[in-house]
This record gives sequence, structure tokens and C-alpha cells, in this order.
Amino acid sequence: MGPERVSPPPRWLWYGCWTTILLALLSLLAIFLFYTRVLTPGQRESAKNRIPFLAPLLENFDPPLPPPDLRLPTPLPRDSDTSGEMLLTSPPLFLRTPSVTPSIIPPSPTTLPPTVTATLVPTALPTATPPTLTAQPGSELPDRVDILVMNHQRQTWNNCGPANTTMALSYFGWKEDQTIAAAVLKPGGQEDKNVSPSEIVDYIEKETGVRALYRVGGDIELLRALVAARFPVIIETGYSPEGYDWIGHYRTLAGYQHNTRQFLLYDSYLGSDESNGIISQSYEDLDEHWRHFNRVYIVVYEPAREERVYAILGERLSENRSAELALETALAELRTQPTLGIAWFNAGASLTLLGDYEEAVSYFDEARRHGIPWRMTWYRFTPYEAYHAVGRFADLNALLASSLNAGGEYVEETYYWRGRLRESEGNRNDARYNYRTALIRNPNFEAARRALESLDA
Repeated sequence: MGPERVSPPPRWLWYGCWTTILLALLSLLAIFLFYTRVLTPGQRESAKNRIPFLAPLLENFDPPLPPPDLRLPTPLPRDSDTSGEMLLTSPPLFLRTPSVTPSIIPPSPTTLPPTVTATLVPTALPTATPPTLTAQPGSELPDRVDILVMNHQRQTWNNCGPANTTMALSYFGWKEDQTIAAAVLKPGGQEDKNVSPSEIVDYIEKETGVRALYRVGGDIELLRALVAARFPVIIETGYSPEGYDWIGHYRTLAGYQHNTRQFLLYDSYLGSDESNGIISQSYEDLDEHWRHFNRVYIVVYEPAREERVYAILGERLSENRSAELALETALAELRTQPTLGIAWFNAGASLTLLGDYEEAVSYFDEARRHGIPWRMTWYRFTPYEAYHAVGRFADLNALLASSLNAGGEYVEETYYWRGRLRESEGNRNDARYNYRTALIRNPNFEAARRALESLDA
């Protein structure tokens, strides 16, 4: 007998194998197309963080990042909007005699706001008052202020706001690390791109035994005066890390050396452990980067020293006057640098704070024409407010779409203003969806909560 004849596998088994292989290839193709064509850069980064074993494979499919000079969309033709003709029919403010005047008298230092009882009390704060200077505001400041001793926090991913808040609080005895502050300031998780100055102030006032306030329109001498009086000051600046495009970055002032015109700062990203996180930066370089955020500053202080803070701020205690001073600075810069996009933006932001929306949008138009960092609307939302107020909904929609497509889907304010836009257009269902999404991103976002409650009512 010959060798036993082996029967070939049934045809359906061959078909099954090839079908399985084909389905696997089609699934990989679908994943590839979804990853590269549907997900935004922020969602792609999040996907790699959530599925680490696929990260090496997914990185090979990453489309190129937007070029560093990517700009926000330029203003749309006026016939596509509801607000009529171009608003720059008269000379811009920086070519005119300033028309804004102080309108609000600063509150009396003797009328102190009530102390807020802490709801989180990880560590009791000391009652001792840090040393103060005998010099009064307006007198000559010392040439040197030694380090305000704080505990340096090296920030975790995307966490400079909570880290700097924690560092400033450590000056008064706060012992906790940045995770405590992040739990309140970034309840949506590490992908939350922005913590606003107002959120930091609210956190300090509600969760600790010290106080804080923020204003725009600061200057170098004001920073020196506050640091010389031993007040921790947090500032928000623009920063371009090596190999990365422009981002917003908080830092905390630690001291200064006036003879060399250098500030000393706690930096949660650049500061090394060997130097306790302290770096130095020239007055001019600091102001150049500080300008990106309209020179905003947060002062942290004990309630017993509130009058001292008020005295140093003087007229700047008025939010309106601070906005007017910021506007004057931006207009002065435009007289010598008329193509400086960030100065146009700061003027528009200050006009928005002053309620002059029609003038503000003309400045935002020019800022977009001359160019500003494309991530700016991750952090600063006054253009949304101004375009919405004057009914330029197409421009507002274009700005929101640009932000969402470039990682702004993790910024709750983006959804809030898209909700406001949809509500103004009469699309209540879409407005409700956007308000709810804003609250998913940040459950503490009271503006979105109030808007949703008003819509449902």
C-alpha cells in the first residue's frame, strides 16, 4: 500500500483565514484613518497616554505639527456677519486723544472683605506676619530684595497653575503639594489646558486662610514694590520651550537685584532642584514675555496685611483703572510698533474689560491680521466676549472652530462660548450640549452651570 492520502482542508477554512486577515487589515486601516484624520492633536496625545502599549506605533502615524507661525483665522468679510461695515472707519485709538478716564474709585482699605472659611484644611497656616518694609509707596525701593523662601514644586504634566499656586501658599506655611490644588483647579484632569488667574484667586480665597487678588496692566516698578513688601506675586507669561511652540506659563516672583536689572523667579518647569527652582531673568526679557498676558499679576497676602496691599496698588485697586492703564500701555506700544499683534490684542482685551465692545473687535481684527500665537485662545477669551457682544457670529464661530481643531477641546471656555453662540442663534439643543460639555471638562465652571440652568428654566 502506498502512503495514506491526506485530505486537503475544507475550502471554507481557507476562506475563513483570508477573511480574518482582511478584516484585521481593514480594522488597522480604519484605526489609522480615524487617528490621523478625525482626532485633533490634543486627542491624539491623550490616546497615546491612555494606551501606552500602542504609543510607539501611533507616533509613526502622527501628522506633522502645525507650523510655529500658525495664526488664528483672519477676520471675515463684513457681509458674512451681522454687524454692518468695518468698524475702523475712524483712526484707531492709538492715533487719537485717549477718551477713557477713571470711573471707579478704589474701595476703602478700611472696608475689608469677609474672611472665607477654608473648606480644605490640609495644613494650618501660621498667624505670624512676614516682615514688612518701613518705606511707604512712592518712596525709593531697595536695590536688592533677597529670596522670599518658598517650597519649589516641579510641575507635573500641564500643571504650572496649581504648582505656582502651591509655591506661593508655601510662603505662609502651606505644606501640601500641587495635587491638592490641581484637584480643585483642574477637576477635568491633566489634559485641561488652562487655569485662569480668576480660578487661582477663587481657590486661594475659598480653600485657604490667606487672600489673593489679580489685576491686568502691571509694570516692573509695581512688581518690585510688591516683592519688596514681601508679598508672593504670580505672573502669567508666554513661553516657547525648546522643540515646542508658544504656550502660557505661570511663574512666581522670588526677589530682584536692581543693579543688574534682574528678577529672581520660582519656575516650576525650568527651575532645577539644585537652585530650589529659582532662575533669573532681566526686567526687559520678563516684560517682553509678560506682555503676552496683558501684564496680569496675582498678589497673595494675609488678611491682616490687606491695607498694605491696597496702599501699594493705589489706583490699580480699581479693576477699571487697571484696564485703562493696560490700554494706555498697549496704545503706547502701537505708536512705535504698529504691526505688533499682541499689542493690538491687549488693547482689544482691555477695551472688552471696559465694556467698549465695538472698539474692541476692531483691535482684535488687527491682532488677527498682524498675527498672534495660535494657542492664545486657550488662555484668553475676551475676543469671544467682544465678537459675541456685537453680533459678529461668523467670526466667533471661526475662532471657536480654530481653537477646537488645535487642541482647545480640553478648554472648557471654548464650549461655554460655543454654547453662548448657539443660544444666540436660537439653537437651544446645541447650546445645551455645549454647556454640558463645558461642565464635563470642569464641573466647577459656574458660568456654564448658570447658563445651562437659565436655558433649562
